[in-house]
Amino acid sequence: MPKFLLCLLALFSGCAAIPAVRPAPVSPIVWEDSDYFREGAADWQTVAAQRFKNPIVFACHGGVHREFLASAAGLYVRSSWWVLPDDGRQPQSVESLAQTLANLYPERDIVLVCCNPGGFDLDVPRVWYCRRPVWVIPDTFIKHAAEDGAGSIWEFVSYSGGSSHTQDVEEVVLPHPPTTHP
Repeated sequence: MPKFLLCLLALFSGCAAIPAVRPAPVSPIVWEDSDYFREGAADWQTVAAQRFKNPIVFACHGGVHREFLASAAGLYVRSSWWVLPDDGRQPQSVESLAQTLANLYPERDIVLVCCNPGGFDLDVPRVWYCRRPVWVIPDTFIKHAAEDGAGSIWEFVSYSGGSSHTQDVEEVVLPHPPTTHP
């Protein structure tokens, strides 16, 4: 019987000696040519780490992309949420960017610090974003007027599994008869 207890003790002490494997921290991904933006992204990384386990912050300007579509039924405008980098990269859909980041970092939460003036939603699990404009510097580091934009990591939401609002399509109403400009 004492051999059994000794084996158990050795087994448990051996398991306790194995350190937990933690993923290496990742610096924020910033698609802007501004030191101010890079410093703000580092601040967002700090506050995101208070809410999420080992998050990755992606920071870039965001806006609404409008595309005009003509069909037999009329002229329409399709609006969607895009990232608008100023560092030489091409603008792209936030939905496709979010999916790419989620695939690259499958064990981490992705925090998108991008303005979302259209209030669009994303269909990508583990990607956190805000449904309105976002301050470059979070509220923890500077005080903002709350109505002007999001400054708190607690305003970020993620995919809920329900229907989403990833783009808007509106009919364009032209004057009848069409007018010409001089």
